[in-house]
Formats: sequence, C-alpha cells, structure tokens
Amino acid sequence: MSKGRFSKKIHWGRVSTLALVIVGLVGISLWGFYRASFLGDWYEPPGSSQGSSSSSLPQGSSEEPSSTSDPSGVTSQTEVLTRPETQSGPWNLVLINKTHLMPKNFPGELVEESSTGQLVDERIVEPLNEMMAAASRNGLAIAVLCGYRPVQNSETLLNKEIQANMDLGMTRQEAYDRATEGIAPPFASEHNAGLAVDIVSSHYYNGMDLDAQQMKELPEFQWLAEHCAEYGFILRYPEDKVDITGYMYEPWHFRYVGQEAAQAIMSQGICLEEYLEQLPS
Repeated sequence: MSKGRFSKKIHWGRVSTLALVIVGLVGISLWGFYRASFLGDWYEPPGSSQGSSSSSLPQGSSEEPSSTSDPSGVTSQTEVLTRPETQSGPWNLVLINKTHLMPKNFPGELVEESSTGQLVDERIVEPLNEMMAAASRNGLAIAVLCGYRPVQNSETLLNKEIQANMDLGMTRQEAYDRATEGIAPPFASEHNAGLAVDIVSSHYYNGMDLDAQQMKELPEFQWLAEHCAEYGFILRYPEDKVDITGYMYEPWHFRYVGQEAAQAIMSQGICLEEYLEQLPS
C-alpha cells in the first residue's frame, strides 16, 4: 500500500471517529434535556435509590447526614429533634413526619419490587406487587417511580429546592418553609424507611406535565385510592389533611400500614396521625 493511500484512509478514519463522537454527545445532551424538561427532580432511575452512590448511607445505617441545612445556612428543624432507637408500636404503624423522625432501627432489609426494581422494605414487597398486578389486570398502566430513598438523597433534594426558592427572592426561612411543604427533611421522609412508594401512570411516562389536581382525576389514581387499603396501603397525604400531615396533597404517595389500619383509615377519611391518636395508649 502506498503512503498516499494509507494517509488518505487515516484521514477518513479520523473523520468517521469524530462523527461518531459528535453523534454520541448529541444523544447524551438530548437525554439530559428530556430528563430536565419532562421528568424533573422527581425522577429517579430504577436502582438510583439503592444506595450505590458513594454519598448514600449504607443499608440500615444510623449515621447522620453531614448536614441538614441548606447551602445558604437554613437550619432544618430536624437538627433539634432526637431520633429514637426504635419505635414503640408495630413496625407498620411507625409515624415518620417532621416532628417524629425515623427510628434508628429503620430501614430494615430492602428488596426490589416487581414493576421497576425500586427498593422497598421486604415486609411490604408482597402486598405491593399484588396491588400493582391487580391494577394491571384492570387495564391500568402504573409503576413505582420511587421507593426507598437514602437519607443523603433527601438532603440533596431539599437543599436544591431551598436554593431554587431563594433564587426567586424568598428569604432563607421562607425558602425552607416552602420547600418542606413537598420535600421531607432528612429522617422525616417515609421513603428513608422504605415503607412508602410513589406510583405514577403512563401519562407521566409520556412526559405530560401533570399536577396533583390533574392526577387525582386519572383512572389510575382513582383505582389506587379505592383499592389500596385491600393491600394494606393508604393515601398518605390526603388533600384535606395538609394541616395535620404537614405535607402537600400527593395523590401518588402511598404508605404501607397493614390491611386493618389501612381499611380503617381510608374508610373514615382520616390520616395516619389521626388514626394513631384513636388507638389506646
């Protein structure tokens, strides 16, 4: 082979390689744009909540996160609360909110649920899979978007939302108060314990920008609200209980409490906090 022909082939080979690199970079950019535009901060790919990141706490760890304050110095109220070693009642009725932090014996053993492989407490996976299968038999396209969430992931989500609110002109405290209406502080999230799941419909997969009011009108969420108690789950943050739960209405957030408690809660139209107050001390 002559030197001229060899040089020409090298030239075209470099061009082909460069073209492949450019195509790859464009593809990555388009995927990033899709996630940012349609999925937003709520999206966690299957497996991302499994604690594989170096910043995530190991399964069952009681280690505190490095900080529970936002980058601008907003101190979370969870810093002044003490986490109990264990919960006093049954594991399925443990109360986790802004004033009752997750006990140190949570999370328990974590396993993958069947729809997207999200991790959940092994004690809830069977009824969860049964509920998802029943929904599918009724022609509903739903899947678990988020199950277990490591504590440090909760901290990151909260701090990001706080900063976004401050960028809109809110004071530090206003930014924190607004952010925690929808994002639980570290150890104040049921996701940290693996007892809650966020379930979404095919409308969300298709990139539709749905809010809570629109979601509750979809047949998927109406079916879940009607049948979740049969499998031991409750709609954890009802629309008319915001003042009690401390969190905004979330038609996608379901918490396992067991069939007996779930049927009582859903039939009475109350929330977990109210149900626990009814129990004998």
